Amino acid sequence: MSTLLLDVGNTRLKWAWLDPGGDPVDHGASARDAPSLADTLRDTIATRECPTRVVGCCVRRVEVEAEIAAWVRVHCAVEVEWMPSRASGWGVSSAYAEPTTLGADRWAKLVAARALAPAGACIVDCGTAITVDALAADGRHLGGAILPGVDLMRRSLATSTARIGQWDGQPVEPLGRSTRDAVLAGTTQAAVGAVDRLYRAVVEQTGAGVAYLVTGGGAAAMCELLDPVPELCPDLVLRGVARMAREAP
Repeated sequence: MSTLLLDVGNTRLKWAWLDPGGDPVDHGASARDAPSLADTLRDTIATRECPTRVVGCCVRRVEVEAEIAAWVRVHCAVEVEWMPSRASGWGVSSAYAEPTTLGADRWAKLVAARALAPAGACIVDCGTAITVDALAADGRHLGGAILPGVDLMRRSLATSTARIGQWDGQPVEPLGRSTRDAVLAGTTQAAVGAVDRLYRAVVEQTGAGVAYLVTGGGAAAMCELLDPVPELCPDLVLRGVARMAREAP
């Protein structure tokens, strides 16, 4: 049996294969629309035998889930097993009054963190949005926060203000001496400051032994700026999907 793991995010499609030991291996990723989802899946499966099981997490519209499920059904003759958020499972209990409204990716990260960090965790995802979630040592999700990611902040400035363009890159100094540098500095410092303050709030609730885990497309750059330096976990969602694929809740 071969199992393909999918993480369908707002910006990227990420995948891995489940190895015999239960870990995600042979990772890959592509931009959301380049190439198409069908082309991406075709190229992914071409590197291995057709999977006998496909397990995924999707935060995009139900139409995207349906598109992927239809392609897998036709080309692999299996149904995609989408892993939604739930009230409890895999040693985790949701803080949400309506557990299914917690993002499926955030739930997968909590499931992964429960196995990786027995003393609890502060989980930061630096993607299109930045999310921060707190996990107690007993598996209780204590809640979280959502804020715009750095690129989203920059696009908002470019589209909502006059004479501020779209800028990308890392700031050279905390205070910029041009509009470009000021935008790069301000958006980066806003993200770092928010994450730093939220991490300290999580530590106040969970204790100093909590793990500090950072994932997402902007995680590596964020790790360089945070103090204390977090642990970089680029495949945290896929680790959660892998755990859900191999273990009963």
